[in-house]
Amino acid sequence: MNGLRRLATRTVPDGFPRFGYVLECNGAFVGVLLMIVSGGFGEAASPIRVNVSSWYVRPEFRVYASLLSLRATSHRPSMFLNITPGRETLPILQAQGFKRFCDGLFIAFPALDFRKCRARVSSRPDQWRANGSIPKKDLTLLLDHYEFGCICVWCETTEFGVPVIFGRRRILPANIPSVQLIYCDDIENINKYLGIVSRLLFLRGFPIVMIAANGPLEGIRGKYYDDWSRMYFKGPQEPRIGDLSYTEAAIFGF
Repeated sequence: MNGLRRLATRTVPDGFPRFGYVLECNGAFVGVLLMIVSGGFGEAASPIRVNVSSWYVRPEFRVYASLLSLRATSHRPSMFLNITPGRETLPILQAQGFKRFCDGLFIAFPALDFRKCRARVSSRPDQWRANGSIPKKDLTLLLDHYEFGCICVWCETTEFGVPVIFGRRRILPANIPSVQLIYCDDIENINKYLGIVSRLLFLRGFPIVMIAANGPLEGIRGKYYDDWSRMYFKGPQEPRIGDLSYTEAAIFGF
């Protein structure tokens, strides 16, 4: 419900639905496909990205499930993401032109590798607003995801300033507290960013970081699991690993 409330207040590009699409039969809803639309504002080159999320059709109407998906992905030009596909939906996705862009999941233990780094780390909106060096687009990204309930950090050194965002998670069945990487500007440098924020995460009770990846990440202690957390896309441009901003991972916490 919190996620739906967040969708209710967000600005949506013209021509796109606020929540998604439903299948209706005799006045009753028998299927739903939620969509989270972002981009399309500000600079003309800003792409529209659609996270196709929470797809369900009642069993007796499953023959229409693919039509619901086709309707949802008919908007052009757009990039479509499905970051939590059910295995039973994979044949439909592939038949509709979706391609895999993420193969697995890397479980990192940055708390085992604290690094001393001369960096300024801020994790509160008042600190970000007072920092005149944060670009407007990065400030908006931080503030939006802070409202979504994410852990948002601005990392600043003499060489760079970057936002890094995590979603709170639990690893079941042991119910171990962890976080999932939602956003970093360059997955190749995630070891540097984790070295800066690992102490902050550990002090907040999050010793484990889950990172969508296509293989082991250099310079980080942890283990890569192939075939976990596969993600798919459809569109003219392949998504960037390390950017799940404004998706169900951030808004719904999936």
